[in-house]
Amino acid sequence: MDPQAAGALRAAERLMLWDVTLKIASGEVTTIVGARLRIMCRRRAAAPAPKKLDLECTRSPTIQNVDEEKRMKIGELAALTGLSAHTIRYYERIGLIPYAVRNATGQRAYDRSVLEWIEFLGRLKTTGMPIQGMLRYAQLRAAGKATERERGELLAAHREAVRAQVAELKACLLVLDNKIEGYSHAMQRNENAHNDESTQRRPAGKPPRKRQAHALGD
Repeated sequence: MDPQAAGALRAAERLMLWDVTLKIASGEVTTIVGARLRIMCRRRAAAPAPKKLDLECTRSPTIQNVDEEKRMKIGELAALTGLSAHTIRYYERIGLIPYAVRNATGQRAYDRSVLEWIEFLGRLKTTGMPIQGMLRYAQLRAAGKATERERGELLAAHREAVRAQVAELKACLLVLDNKIEGYSHAMQRNENAHNDESTQRRPAGKPPRKRQAHALGD
């Protein structure tokens, strides 16, 4: 309603209320009540309709009828994933994991399907994907099936990076193996040389003493 129409409505309301006041003295109570009801109905019709709650646009919706058996509190999720509660809240805040619904007491309630998602994020992190890449994948995942091709391309590019990293690690592992084998041979040579030196320094043994026969014989 524009300001001019609202002002006209308020002016009409004041006139009607004045008329009502005058009619009270004459006992026209029915007319008074009817006039007042008509004013309230016009106000209600002119007021804008309340907006419906859109859970898709709500960051953390409150759902009263949460199935507690199928959902986890943040402490349980932290214990199962090895992440701290602070890290879980951070991941949720930046959009890396879906926003948790709220139970009747206002506490976060996570669906158990988030366990597989967090495990997959752990694989990406372990293989060196930066947080920006994980966020991009999470955004594509949230967009639905229309992004499956782009998600596949993102993972394929990351796989090539992982393969290159594995090849480099194998080369480093080979160098370490050679170094360790060289030290092992050197230690074995030192031990053999020490044993030979000890044998050479050992004094010559005396000939065994002959057994003397007793005078009366054995």
